[in-house]
Amino acid sequence: LFTLLSPHLLPYVLVPRFLSLPPPSPTLQVKGVMVQNIEKVTQRGEKLEDLGERADYLNQNADMFQRTATRLKRKLWWQNVKLWIILITIILVILIVIIIIIVIAVETNKDK
Repeated sequence: LFTLLSPHLLPYVLVPRFLSLPPPSPTLQVKGVMVQNIEKVTQRGEKLEDLGERADYLNQNADMFQRTATRLKRKLWWQNVKLWIILITIILVILIVIIIIIVIAVETNKDK
């Protein structure tokens, strides 16, 4: 007397047998699958566009990062060179002072 409607239309609804709908035709099923596929392709296209935009953004940021890193590397290299020059100069000054002290000490000892 009562029948269930097909599950993809209205699940769990009991209707009298004389009001039940005939099963969907194969063309309607194919049409439904095609509509779903078109929606999926559209969504995939949107995702690909977003991915392309993100890739461009990352590429631009990578270029900027490379330039900044190169500038920073040069700056730190020059700081290191300056530090070595200062250290070598200080060591040379200390050595010259020590040599002068030794020479003066030797000269004063010769005179005695």
